[in-house]
Amino acid sequence: MTRKYASFDTSQVRAVAADFGNAPARISRNVTSVMFKSAQNIKKSMRAQARERKHWHAVAGDITFDIEPDVDGVSAEIGPEIGRSGRGHQGSLAFIAYNGSSRGGGGTIRDPEVDLMEELPAFERFMEAAAIKALG
Repeated sequence: MTRKYASFDTSQVRAVAADFGNAPARISRNVTSVMFKSAQNIKKSMRAQARERKHWHAVAGDITFDIEPDVDGVSAEIGPEIGRSGRGHQGSLAFIAYNGSSRGGGGTIRDPEVDLMEELPAFERFMEAAAIKALG
């Protein structure tokens, strides 16, 4: 029995694989930019919510964000800085502003998850564009 051999030119496949191999570094730069912008938008929304409330406007200035690399890529932590001391820093009161207290009062600033959900469609759209740009 005669064997039939097939021959394939895999040079283009190898080139694409090499290009994909370089993609993580390109994606990482783009992801960090998208994460920064989304975190900034959420922070602005949270600050606006705090400023609208008569008793919690001082909390607004202590709402910040940090972008940190982690094992899965990049993460953002957005919210009031708790424990920051000094004149004008009211971040430690944010828990009451968001959740209320056992004695009543507070709990009048909307849940930050609402801000996250409002930002999510734009975040997803820009992350997709970042991935396409890195692979393209």
